[in-house]
Amino acid sequence: MPGPFFPVRPPKAGQFPFSRVGLGTAHFSRQLRPAAFEAAEAAFAKGVNWVDLADTFAEGAATEELSAFFKTSKQDPEAIAIVAKSNPRLPLSPQQLRNQLDRYRNRLGRFPDFFVIRGPEFSLPPLAHDLSALTELLRECFAFLAHSKEKGEIRGFGVASEGVVLPKEDEAYLSLEMIVEAAMDELGSDFSGQGFQLVQTPFNLLEPGAVATDSCSGNSPAEYLLKKGLQWLTYRPLQAWRGDRWVQLSEFSSHHQDPDLEKRVNESLTRLADLESTWTGTPSLRPRFAHDLQARGHEFLQPLRWSNVLRSHTPRLSAQIAQEPGAAAYYLALKPLLAEYTRLVEKEAAIESRRYRALLDESAPMLAKLPSLPARLMALYQSIPAVTGTAWGLTHPAHLESLQAGASATLRPGEAIRCFQFVDEWSEINE
Repeated sequence: MPGPFFPVRPPKAGQFPFSRVGLGTAHFSRQLRPAAFEAAEAAFAKGVNWVDLADTFAEGAATEELSAFFKTSKQDPEAIAIVAKSNPRLPLSPQQLRNQLDRYRNRLGRFPDFFVIRGPEFSLPPLAHDLSALTELLRECFAFLAHSKEKGEIRGFGVASEGVVLPKEDEAYLSLEMIVEAAMDELGSDFSGQGFQLVQTPFNLLEPGAVATDSCSGNSPAEYLLKKGLQWLTYRPLQAWRGDRWVQLSEFSSHHQDPDLEKRVNESLTRLADLESTWTGTPSLRPRFAHDLQARGHEFLQPLRWSNVLRSHTPRLSAQIAQEPGAAAYYLALKPLLAEYTRLVEKEAAIESRRYRALLDESAPMLAKLPSLPARLMALYQSIPAVTGTAWGLTHPAHLESLQAGASATLRPGEAIRCFQFVDEWSEINE
């Protein structure tokens, strides 16, 4: 469907015309309804035509949520390509891929359009340094997936890997050339026609390895993919690993004009800690959430860590003490603490995001007119010729406005790469 996110470059014959924006579903959970469903509906109406999915997303809920969405959506589900990843926690084999394809069919009511082997560098630790064994296993998997395409179950397949965009000296590095050569050896020179069409990698302002490393015989992974005619779908546009830190690049609603926020957090934390110290219930079930937060609060200020606390830890805690005599009072004190601490996490993340926004404006002044950091990043990413499309986690309809603004702007490829280099050099010096 024509729209602001239509492909920048037409695909090769036989390839799917992925829109520049895909719907990421890593946080597609029941808790985010109805905003996530509204965002998905708006995205598809504006020409977004693919979904990035994994059975492990949202702790396994994303697949069911996507199925529920399509049952109520105005969109034709057959017009939306589902790009589904294998589970890297399971051993990689043709039989496991068969089982996972069938599982997707059972949960979605259809096979995914594209099936991607996720993280072979992590799912096969015994083979990490045995490239011949890994190559042979990939060939077997590619042969199976090509047969699945021939039977009409899927349209195509590929590999999703973080290792292929890492420097060669990194212990998790995986050779992109080895993967493509394995596909060529098994499927022939027309490997794309046989179904091997996609490579997925992280790509963002702080993880620019796809354009910053020359690990493919002197070419960057991005240049290599372009030369091989492979479609490159990227993910993690607004989050990044920076050393051992998880950085959030999106701009949260800022609470920087709330001077009493830290005071309220400390008051809420003290109240909850007092309840833990005077716990009259079962000693072995005495909660320690507030005490842990007091001792290691700096760790929980990272958005990913705090998100995991909200999604996993606190529900388990609530279930654990539900029948205890002090549970009602504890819940009453816990609720405001969670709300205030979430605002504090968002405030700290917003400060860091504004720093990177300023760096981007300094390195590419022509992007400064765009309304937000996500809009700037949308323009930056689509300026790299090899990028086919990027999966964005759209959890609110308003997120589309930023991406639509960014879709109207581009840089010359050399200017875009200089932006990545500028931010990387600054970060190396100042972090």
